[in-house]
Amino acid sequence: MRGSKRTTIRRIGDYGRTSELRGLKKPERDHRIDLGLAIARCHAKPGVPMSLQMLAEFCGCTDGLILMYERNALKKLRMRLGKEIKSFFIR
Repeated sequence: MRGSKRTTIRRIGDYGRTSELRGLKKPERDHRIDLGLAIARCHAKPGVPMSLQMLAEFCGCTDGLILMYERNALKKLRMRLGKEIKSFFIR
C-alpha cells in the first residue's frame, strides 16, 4: 500500500488494567485505598522501596491513581511546610 502510514496506539501507564474501585463513591474509594496502603506498609521490608504497581495491587486500583494520590499528598505537604516556615520567620 503506497503512501499509507501504519500507526500503533498504545496506552501509557496502566497497560489495560481496570480498577476494582471503579463505580465506588469517593469516601469508600479513599477508605479502600487507605486500607490497601496500610496493608502494604505491613508487608514492606524496611529500606526497600515499593513500586507504584505494587502499591496499586494492594489497593486494587491502577498505578495512575496511586500516582495522583502521591502528587496530591506532596502538594499538601509543601503547602503546610511553607506556611510553617513563614510563621516561624514572621515571629
